[in-house]
Amino acid sequence: MKKFLLSTLTLISILVLGGCSESEGSEEEEVPEESEDTTEEKEADIPESTANKISREIFGDALIDTEYYEASNHVNIYVNLNNLSDGLTNNMIKTEAYSDVTNLLIALQNEYAFDDVYVEFETTLVNHYEERKDKVIAIDFEKETIERVDFDNFLSPDIPNEADHYWEHPLFSE
Repeated sequence: MKKFLLSTLTLISILVLGGCSESEGSEEEEVPEESEDTTEEKEADIPESTANKISREIFGDALIDTEYYEASNHVNIYVNLNNLSDGLTNNMIKTEAYSDVTNLLIALQNEYAFDDVYVEFETTLVNHYEERKDKVIAIDFEKETIERVDFDNFLSPDIPNEADHYWEHPLFSE
């Protein structure tokens, strides 16, 4: 009987002590869950997600990719002109691309100041030998240039003159 009583008391004390340590541990581990709004706000503060979101709004399905380089605070944006062209002439396509780049620079300037914004447009080019997807326009703006430009009076066709670096494929110029 003494053995049974001793076993029962031991079992009860183990359960009581185990229950106390469990409740103490659970108090330490309880961390309030982040709401979805907080997570979305944190993502909006990330330069890469900001660039991707703004690029997606401006270029839609034509956006191929955005790349962000944290060390240099630099963003590359790649756009497929095939999705923008729909049978337009090269000059009309360029005009639309320049307008989109202007809108992109304004939006990025208002949301996040990148040290460098590079936009590359790709499309299918056909020469006498083959058809291939190729870079046709490359535009690079540095932070100082973006800050200097008065976008209230800026005309999109000035993009080639205002950009820090502008390149156009010779076949696209024809």
